[in-house]
Amino acid sequence: MNDKRIRGESWTDATRFRHDRSPYERPVARLRCGRGALWSKPCVRGPNPDGTCGGTADCAPAKSAAGRYECRRPAALGGPCDEGPAPDGRCAIRRAPCAPRPTLRAWRGRFALVAFAAVVALVAAFSGNVQVGSTGIDMIDPGPLFGPHAGFAPEGACATCHEAHGGGIGMLVSAVFTGADMTERCTTCHAFAGDVRAAHNTAFAERPDVPEVACNQCHKEHNGAEAPLTAIADAACASCHGDPFDDFATGHPPFSEGYPYVREAAIKFDHVSHVSKHFADPKVADLAPTSCAACHDVTTATDAVRPKGYVEMCDACHGNQIARRDMVVLRLPELAASELDAEAVRAVCGPTLADFERLEERMEAMEAGSPMPEDETEEAFDSVSLDEMTPLAAYLLDVAPDDMDAYGQPMQDLVMALAEDGSTPLMALLEDRFETASPNLLAGLNPELVKRIACAWAANLEYEAPADPDTGGWVGDYLELRYRPIAHAGPVMRAWIETALTAPEDDDRAIAFRDALIDPKEGAGACTKCHAVSAATDTGDLTVAWTYASGAERPYHRYSHRAHLNLVDAGRAGMAASGGGCQFCHRLDPEADFAASFDDFDPATFASDFQGIRIETCAECHAERAVRADCQLCHRYHLEATFKPDMMGGNIVQE
Repeated sequence: MNDKRIRGESWTDATRFRHDRSPYERPVARLRCGRGALWSKPCVRGPNPDGTCGGTADCAPAKSAAGRYECRRPAALGGPCDEGPAPDGRCAIRRAPCAPRPTLRAWRGRFALVAFAAVVALVAAFSGNVQVGSTGIDMIDPGPLFGPHAGFAPEGACATCHEAHGGGIGMLVSAVFTGADMTERCTTCHAFAGDVRAAHNTAFAERPDVPEVACNQCHKEHNGAEAPLTAIADAACASCHGDPFDDFATGHPPFSEGYPYVREAAIKFDHVSHVSKHFADPKVADLAPTSCAACHDVTTATDAVRPKGYVEMCDACHGNQIARRDMVVLRLPELAASELDAEAVRAVCGPTLADFERLEERMEAMEAGSPMPEDETEEAFDSVSLDEMTPLAAYLLDVAPDDMDAYGQPMQDLVMALAEDGSTPLMALLEDRFETASPNLLAGLNPELVKRIACAWAANLEYEAPADPDTGGWVGDYLELRYRPIAHAGPVMRAWIETALTAPEDDDRAIAFRDALIDPKEGAGACTKCHAVSAATDTGDLTVAWTYASGAERPYHRYSHRAHLNLVDAGRAGMAASGGGCQFCHRLDPEADFAASFDDFDPATFASDFQGIRIETCAECHAERAVRADCQLCHRYHLEATFKPDMMGGNIVQE
């Protein structure tokens, strides 16, 4: 018997099959060599699949190039033997066959089969109610359902959610050995904005390693009718989001720089300049608000505190600024020569004042019997205008605004067309150059006004309006056709700005018109002085924020201003009170270049006029043995969780 066996080497010692100890490495085989079981010296071939001995020779000799057989015994068995192979190629060392033995894996399989049979028997035995004492107890009853769920699965109707119930003993046994994934059943009622099995219902590019999840990984049922089914332990969140921590103030990762002001606001209201400069001006002391709550509607506060409307908060100071920002649509530019046929102009516009004066001279001469005055010799053309074209006219006519030789003919052709047909040729040009030209561009423009202005310009004269309109709207002003904004949120100015934003980026004249119109300091209507212009993230198209927006969307965050406003006394604390009122959290940043951050139209390159909120500010209240600070207080897991309309078994129809 082998000396290793005598020293007590156990047959259960798996290390005896290491590569440096044995060539017989078959850890998943059903049988092992009998010699290896007795003397820890297994043969090379091992047992056959049918349980017979795999070989009685130490090697299989091979014939060399010289025609003689050579020993091929492996080094693990001692290398080539001294005897060498027989002349007929048989191995010289031969032994009697062994009796292969079952491996440890085979024994484990047998034990597992016995255990499986026992479990099947137990499931079958306890699949019904068993009387214990005077009460009936269901031996497999997991406990009562969460209250709202109990109505969907009456007592005993386990198959409503568990498919294995009612599917026979085979499905019950299968359920014992497979993990329960209730997601498919949950989603018969519950719906989400994204993939139901994706973490947070979203595919995160920075975390491609996140595995799929099931509803019952976090939500545990059968804990009682009043058990909070949606309450999740912080440790569950930490399984993906790093190590768990006990103290919010010291363990939670710091907020991002500038949080929560990471995306530009819809309205360019500079709190720093208003609080420190404008509201401090004695001239507007009676108009200046006294607290943040005077401008923000705290009664409707939720995740954001919306500002009150323009009429209530802004019109008193800014209303007259809108009417002072006229939009010059057309301007008669300086002309090098007249390209118009005087007779054609007279046919369309009628005689000019000079024509009437010459006619009067002729009539007086006829009455006096005097010779008719000679026709005046044509004088050199002297343009009534010394100005350049408007950026809009230059774009519509596709000419340089300062090149008289280039724009002279097309500009006078436009003037003649306007004299003949009023505003129609202008609208045709707008529709040709802008794909989305709105009818509101020329809303309220009287065609007769356009004809009169054009006839004056065709005669190289300034147009003189019969009266100066005080109500705003379209006006002719000597050498210009203007639109004077009537009030805030007028449709005409909105249409012009929205149309200008569609100008092609590769056309310098289009961009010149657009930039002149939306210039916050000189632009018409002063619209973009307050309303932000930004580029869409996906397309780059420019849009104007005409209405209030609460800022960056945070679908997985929750915060309630309502719960905090009374704590900071928002209604009475002054806006300049450092650390008081709303400034307990929202502190002004006088160093930020707030206005300039809107110049590049990129909503992400934003310099807020407030300092970022730090975690230390929140931790002043949300700390151990104080206000709760668990993950679910500020974070949501699901993306837009809702219910399916057909959850009751049929479509819900509202009349």
